Amino acid sequence: MNRPLASAMAAALLAVMVMGTGTAAWAAEDDTFEYSGPTVVTEELTEAEAGVGSDEPPPGMVPTPIEEVQLPTCIACIGGAGTQTQKVSGPIRFNKKFVRYLTGAWVYSTGYTWSSSTTVSSTLTASIGVTAQGASSSIGVSSSKTQTYSISVNIYANKSKLSKLGLYSDFNRYYVRSRSYVGTSYSAWKYAYLYSPLANQYLITTYKS
Repeated sequence: MNRPLASAMAAALLAVMVMGTGTAAWAAEDDTFEYSGPTVVTEELTEAEAGVGSDEPPPGMVPTPIEEVQLPTCIACIGGAGTQTQKVSGPIRFNKKFVRYLTGAWVYSTGYTWSSSTTVSSTLTASIGVTAQGASSSIGVSSSKTQTYSISVNIYANKSKLSKLGLYSDFNRYYVRSRSYVGTSYSAWKYAYLYSPLANQYLITTYKS
């Protein structure tokens, strides 16, 4: 067998042994090469099949999905919106401050009897963009107090004078301020007094002046 042919066939044998698991041998009598093993098929794709020049991926190749991020319609909204309330000073205690009347018309009476529960809530002296309950919660003080009576209470009244039964309570007064905001944009501060009720409540006969 001539040397160039032998070299070529040796190279082919090496390629077959690397790519497959078959066996190969030379036939001594006629210098022919014999191979038995798996068939190796090589397929060449056209440019169209490979996806060249197309926005679509080649067959069998699925692109990794990219998560879409929804951006807010306005950058200022990223910070949200709300109300900011702060205590400026206080408390200052006020005792027996009038809350409301518990009876209707002015009458001449010898006295009043009361047995129902009474509730006193916090109040603001001006509108500052937040409720009294919200302001109380923001600065950490009581927004309401309830008094219950296990027995009926009799309250004296001067029958020669027009009177009503009034509800009074002790309060802590705070000076507070509040402002609204949208994102990083803030309104001007607004100020008011906040009266926060304490536990002491009073039933007092109130006379018409």
